[in-house]
Amino acid sequence: MPSRLFALLVSALLCSKSSEAESDAGRMTSYYAKHGVQASAIQTLLGLDYSDSSVRKFASRGLRPGRGGLPGVPKWWSELNPVKPGMSLEQEMQVGLRVAGRLLNDYKTVDDEKAQTYINLLGRYVTSKSMRPGLQYRFAILQAKDPMAYAAPGGFVFVSTGLVKLLENEDELAFVLAHEAVHVARFHGVNSVENATAVRHAKDAFTDLEVQKSTADNNRKELEAVTSKAFKKFMEYTRGIEKERAGGNFKDAFDDLERTEKKGIQLDQEDEELDLDVFADHSYRVATGFRNRTEEFESDVLGLDVIVRSGYGKDASAALLDKLRVAIGDTPFVLDDSTHPRFTDRIKSVKKHMNSRWRRSNRRMTHTGSRFEHFKNSL
Repeated sequence: MPSRLFALLVSALLCSKSSEAESDAGRMTSYYAKHGVQASAIQTLLGLDYSDSSVRKFASRGLRPGRGGLPGVPKWWSELNPVKPGMSLEQEMQVGLRVAGRLLNDYKTVDDEKAQTYINLLGRYVTSKSMRPGLQYRFAILQAKDPMAYAAPGGFVFVSTGLVKLLENEDELAFVLAHEAVHVARFHGVNSVENATAVRHAKDAFTDLEVQKSTADNNRKELEAVTSKAFKKFMEYTRGIEKERAGGNFKDAFDDLERTEKKGIQLDQEDEELDLDVFADHSYRVATGFRNRTEEFESDVLGLDVIVRSGYGKDASAALLDKLRVAIGDTPFVLDDSTHPRFTDRIKSVKKHMNSRWRRSNRRMTHTGSRFEHFKNSL
């Protein structure tokens, strides 16, 4: 792809000035070159654009006529622990572009305009009912036999042909997209990387203490105590204690590290763009690996909320998870399976949620069978 065209696409995506976009595009092109990614691989994904009216038309064609509207925003969403990424939306998008480029380099995409339009209209409709309805999500279908789905920061979502082949209806596909969208909306990938980076900084700070021979003994003890405290808090967080969120401990630990920095400990001072590259490398590993227990459970139950709000059947959540259990095993193989939940536990979780929160919900998206079958058979 010509660098000028790529810069224009980046400019439109990031809403940045032309000169800034060219600079951003140049850095991304360098990142792609480092990982063997062709910049043209992401051109189609960046060029996807569907109007709000086309999304509404897609939804209305699937809805059963009748009285009553779709459910509004669930009251319990206001009780969710607030999450804030340590980066701007523009930085999140830049990280997502890097990760998306690598994924599109790993797999070929389905080159079918109708299939691409279908999954993007469905995805745009479903994500309009999510926690970040204003984010412009983009969806792509990867040619891969294994059932899998990926989400990258900034709203890039990928599903494999192997996963689609497992599905029986549009409701289950909607749940797949909603689940991945929750990972994006709740900043799971971003926060996972931030936690890992924080641990690295804590380790570096502790190491610096060991080599700072010129520091006075009393001051060394104080610095060592502060850094050790921060290091322990970060390790506790990333080892996945049985808590939904780290709460104030995460902020406290950051404050401790800032104190050490003010006292003279030099943390790793990478420039912003190098940080984004490193961040993208970690985010790519998070996206393509198995996420931790907390993130998966949250994406399951909130993804269930999203599809019910969209008019799809609540049972699609448990049905999809059971299909994955049969296809790849109850406990996916990972180096440390203690951090990843079993499918049987995830099924119990969504069933509990649907019985306590959505017992009276009704499926409204009933005219979807033929379009889903046409989409599935085209792959």
